[in-house]
Amino acid sequence: MAKRSEIEILTREVDQAWIVDLGGEIDLYQSPQVRKKFEGVLAKNPKRLLVNLTKVSYMDSSGLATLVEVFQITKKKGIVFGLFGMNTTLKGLFEITRLEKVFSIYPEEAQALKGL
Repeated sequence: MAKRSEIEILTREVDQAWIVDLGGEIDLYQSPQVRKKFEGVLAKNPKRLLVNLTKVSYMDSSGLATLVEVFQITKKKGIVFGLFGMNTTLKGLFEITRLEKVFSIYPEEAQALKGL
């Protein structure tokens, strides 16, 4: 039986932006936990929301769907939303799905904070 990977989800506030730091594998099993954490952050009505993907080693379609859902909610609420810290594999996934045209994507946190 395959062992499910652990996921790391931390939140912090920097320069009037909420940052959600994700780590591990964002898959079918972990997406509900990720979604729940985003719901908590969104309830605080942040002006800006950034997602740090630096420590994400894998993401499947359910992980992508979770990010799309969060993006849609932020758009409706007028919250500025962005992603940063993607590895080469994640960049490829976003390019194949053409989501790199939907999301504001930055290489690093400092650039994301400056760009949003």
